[in-house]
Amino acid sequence: MSKTERGVALVTGASSGIGLATARALHRDGYRVFGTSRKKMAETDQGVTMLVCDVTDDASVQALVDEVVGRAGRIDLLVNNAGIGLLGGAEESSPAQAKALFDVNVFGVLRVTNGPAWSAKTSYAGLFRAMGDRPPATTPSTPGSRN
Repeated sequence: MSKTERGVALVTGASSGIGLATARALHRDGYRVFGTSRKKMAETDQGVTMLVCDVTDDASVQALVDEVVGRAGRIDLLVNNAGIGLLGGAEESSPAQAKALFDVNVFGVLRVTNGPAWSAKTSYAGLFRAMGDRPPATTPSTPGSRN
């Protein structure tokens, strides 16, 4: 890692909005940034290398981790930003809609967090950042621990 490169960052949900702004800000701050989108996009966007990942699919998440580690050798910072929302009250939502929301917003975070943290191909020693409508949780991680 050069003196100007702070590390390798992975930002899920970086196709637009807060995720894209976060990815670009990390790039400006010296990180090599990989962003994700569910659909194929231009490979780079203002210094952010965009990759396809569906956080609801284990194989897609593993392929993402393998690709980032293959290109960069490690992941130093993870920003879990991918998410969906529902408009309306609970009584207006179907169980399928609620399951889809949890699969992205809860289990998707677990899939992506567990991918880089416990991958045998990287010595992950960074931070997890989960973004949402609650204050984000930051958890320092050390290899071999489940912080």
